[in-house]
Amino acid sequence: MRDPTHRSYTIIPAIEKTLGDAGIGDDKHIIVYGNAADAYENAVTFWILEFLGCISPQLSCTVHYFDGGIEQWRSYGGKSEVEGTSLPKAHFKAKVVASRLASSKEVLRVAKRQAKADLSDARTYAEYNGSDIRALRGGHIPGAVNIKVQKNYDENNYKMLPPSELRTLYKDIPMKERVIAYRQTGTRAAYTYLVLRQLGYENVAD
Repeated sequence: MRDPTHRSYTIIPAIEKTLGDAGIGDDKHIIVYGNAADAYENAVTFWILEFLGCISPQLSCTVHYFDGGIEQWRSYGGKSEVEGTSLPKAHFKAKVVASRLASSKEVLRVAKRQAKADLSDARTYAEYNGSDIRALRGGHIPGAVNIKVQKNYDENNYKMLPPSELRTLYKDIPMKERVIAYRQTGTRAAYTYLVLRQLGYENVAD
């Protein structure tokens, strides 16, 4: 069960300040990258920025994910610097896209078939079938489809698989329906969210 505090909402002013202090305004084009092996965490940043309103009619900012991380950049011959970059402070005011976040209440309604959505479980099959228990109870949310996050990328370099392979992987999840990705804490599910957005799914939540 999700923490009952509305921390995802109350922390927004702090995120706005952090982005603004870093020179990232709500009218900027943002590219998210990091170490390739940190793909899940990098995907969380992508999800947060979409949740805050980037790539929506509410804000002018856009966000993209650089696949393959800093290692891929260097393999292309891209240069890197060791000095820090300092930009003038900017203004970032979020226009939250609430549909990007799935509440516990919504998921419970889906599990009880009182609301409609497809659930994508990004955990391992052992977690999904209850043989690997990492929470109060083992198993999965009723009706959830298990597509473990590692199936989305090449485990040698963490690069996302080609769209044709990913479409096959998610062929049983209708593109026009609402999709909720989940896992133990949400980090792996953020990568599933990223993949589904890459494939053109519009109504996706984490």
